[in-house]
Amino acid sequence: IRKGSSVVSAMPTMDVIFEPIDFQLFNYLHLRVQNEIVPGMGVVHRLPVRDVMEYLRIDRVSKLKDSLERLGKGSCSIDYRDFEDGTPRTILGHFLSSDVSSTASGMLFFAFDPIIVQFLHDPKVYAMISVSRFRDLKTFAAQRLYENMSLKSRMHAPVWEVTVDELRQIFQTGDKYARFDNFRTNVIERAVILAQNGRLAIDRLEVGGLSGANLSATGSVRDLAGQATGSFDASITSPDLAYLSDTLAARFPENRALIERARR
Repeated sequence: IRKGSSVVSAMPTMDVIFEPIDFQLFNYLHLRVQNEIVPGMGVVHRLPVRDVMEYLRIDRVSKLKDSLERLGKGSCSIDYRDFEDGTPRTILGHFLSSDVSSTASGMLFFAFDPIIVQFLHDPKVYAMISVSRFRDLKTFAAQRLYENMSLKSRMHAPVWEVTVDELRQIFQTGDKYARFDNFRTNVIERAVILAQNGRLAIDRLEVGGLSGANLSATGSVRDLAGQATGSFDASITSPDLAYLSDTLAARFPENRALIERARR
């Protein structure tokens, strides 16, 4: 599926907490009717309920209804530039309107938000999303990471620069994992493992302000979910490594080398 850059980067608001099934459903519906979409028009589409349930691998219509309700109630914002004069603009809309049968043998009628539908298929900047791959991603964060990186991989400079606060909003974590190390372990690293099928490759990692030090690294790791193996080349620069040593020693108290380094 070709998914427009603005829709990929759309920010869900916090009025509804989306679940992984919701954008599996959204992308599947987009795929099935992409040739029927008319920019600027709210066309009503229809699909057999059973087809949708089989794709989502669910056994009850109630699960489909719950997902449709979140997509109907949940809103999103899209920041973009006017197509004519380039001035910045912001769209506030919802993802989907629907009318669904209560039986698996019935039909699902649905329409994308008419003001957002123009961004679903952007011929200039878009991401190639595999709906089968997307369906296998079990966390919302992994889905968002996959979509954003699929978008960036098509650009001349395939680099995604994002702040931690922006990443929290994109991954919709709210107040969970307030400490960065918990956020990294439970959200970022887990999302990377899922999105990359257990393999992490880093072309260039740069971290600044790490207890007064700067870290640069390249490398790769395989089988992150099991016995991880791999190699990294890293360099650390700092006018005084004492602060970093103390931080690492506190974080990894079982590492004797770090403890000894912190004592010096």
